Amino acid sequence: MLSQDLIAKIRADLDDLPLEPTGRRELNALLVEVGEKIRAAQERGASYVEIARQITTSGYPIKPSTLRAGMDRQRKSKSPLKTSPRRRRDGGASEQRGGV
Repeated sequence: MLSQDLIAKIRADLDDLPLEPTGRRELNALLVEVGEKIRAAQERGASYVEIARQITTSGYPIKPSTLRAGMDRQRKSKSPLKTSPRRRRDGGASEQRGGV
C-alpha cells in the first residue's frame, strides 16, 4: 500500500540519483562548449575512454561511445553539405550518338 513514508523515501531516493545525460541536446550543448578542448586533448594523445572518464569525474557521466558519437555529429554538422552533382541532360548529345 502507498504510504506517506514510502512516498517520502521515493522522493529522497530520486533526489539522490546521480546526474545522467538527458539527451542529445544536452550533450550537444556540452560539446559546443568544450569540443575544442576535447579535440586538443585528442591531439595530445588522449583517447575517448580517457576523455569520457575525465568528464565523468568532473560530474557529467558519459560513456566513451556516447562521446564519440556526439563528436562525430558535431564534426559532420560543421562540414559543408556534400551533394552529388545532378546529371546534365543534354538532348543534343544523345541525338548525335544515334543520329541518322
